[in-house]
Amino acid sequence: MKKAAVVGMGKMGMVHTATIKTDPRVEVTAICDTSKFMLQALGKFVKGVRSYDDFGKMLQEEPLDIVYIATPTGAHAALAAQAAQAGKHVFVEKPMGTDLAEAQLVADAVAAAGVKSQVGYVCRYAPTFELAKKILDAGALGTVQGFGSVKYSSDVLRKVEKSWRFMRKSKNEGGGGVVNEFACHGVDLLVWLFGEPKGVTARKESWYSAEVEDYVHAIYTYDGFSGWLDSCWSMQDYRKPYNKIEVTGDNGRLTVTDSEIRWLLNQGHGGYEAGWHGRNVTDLYEPVRMFVGDIMFSRQAEDFLRYVENGAPSRSSAPEALKTQRVLEAMHRGGSR
Repeated sequence: MKKAAVVGMGKMGMVHTATIKTDPRVEVTAICDTSKFMLQALGKFVKGVRSYDDFGKMLQEEPLDIVYIATPTGAHAALAAQAAQAGKHVFVEKPMGTDLAEAQLVADAVAAAGVKSQVGYVCRYAPTFELAKKILDAGALGTVQGFGSVKYSSDVLRKVEKSWRFMRKSKNEGGGGVVNEFACHGVDLLVWLFGEPKGVTARKESWYSAEVEDYVHAIYTYDGFSGWLDSCWSMQDYRKPYNKIEVTGDNGRLTVTDSEIRWLLNQGHGGYEAGWHGRNVTDLYEPVRMFVGDIMFSRQAEDFLRYVENGAPSRSSAPEALKTQRVLEAMHRGGSR
């Protein structure tokens, strides 16, 4: 049985802890957070798990196989690199760092140590987007002519109070705004579906936040086609985070969201029949050990543990996430890659 620690006991730390604790192949033996209040509170409910407020001390004292990092983004890179250098397999929440240099630090540390890695781009494990990739990989739409995508939520609808998510990425705990903290999921899906673009241009705007952007519109160019992403966490008519991608090809069209996928093929191809087709996410669900937050988290955890155990490649390893980070960096610059 693998021994694991979870670092950062906020919302995502708790989701990951609850998810992996259901798996008989791994045991959570330690948690780490800089908040003594949080550690004391969790200690009342989580038995048999040792608590630390010092990451280095935990690495020295605990015989760990895996470290799960769910801290604010500003701490991702340093902690992930330190864990890798200590010989631990590393899961780190998205994005790997606040900029490309930090993400490269993680990727280099993982490669040098020869440990397994995964980055929390959980949307790659959504059943609807998974089917979209299969359809595109089969060439069913023919030659891609273009795409459009949105990533919206209503998280920020007034002047932002102090929070690490809304601080400049140059600050120690800063998140980097909507590009790093929210749009990155939509960007990662596009990189997964179409690969890295040849060129990137972007426009950012601050609607409520003083230090970071709340809105971004980016255009991506590829060989023979282009596409765009529009992302904002200040859309008041979106109660929950919303992903949507529309793809046009010379043999049809595909529209996919978190909850459904529809596609039209002029001619059958790649095992997919001609005509209109559609699936709801509930049609695509497969059983998982535990439903915590969303089925995606269970599938992500399963993928990482399988990678750790037998080397089956993870869908969102550090090298994969580095591709996404390069696009995020170009969006921050606003200019071409």
